[in-house]
Amino acid sequence: MDLAPHYLRYAGRNYAGSFAVTSGAAIGLASGRFDAALVLGVFHHMPDALVRATVAELHRVMKPGATLLVMEDIPPPDAWNVAGRMMHWLDRGGFIRTAAEYSALLEPHFAARRTSTMRSGICDYEVYVLERNQ
Repeated sequence: MDLAPHYLRYAGRNYAGSFAVTSGAAIGLASGRFDAALVLGVFHHMPDALVRATVAELHRVMKPGATLLVMEDIPPPDAWNVAGRMMHWLDRGGFIRTAAEYSALLEPHFAARRTSTMRSGICDYEVYVLERNQ
């Protein structure tokens, strides 16, 4: 699912599956439907209130004990990663948060099983493997 129809048209032409234009804050599917979900580089484009609403909606549509995998941009921990800092400055995401800030947004509805920090190219990411709270 995505808000951008052109991304979903591309996905429909190139991948098997079902795709829907919808907001994460109002998914419009039955409760307790999914065993797992992936959020990849989305939350850093959203203000806190919308992230909270989306996390609550993910909690609603996921089964108890389901797994949520989240990977989000974080500020480069290395002060010398000038290229990474420039990439974040150029990124359209205006809400790049620290790992602790992302955790605070996720924790009301999901418990962290594992977290890790990784670098891919010049960008740093926090990766969360979360379990849906009851």
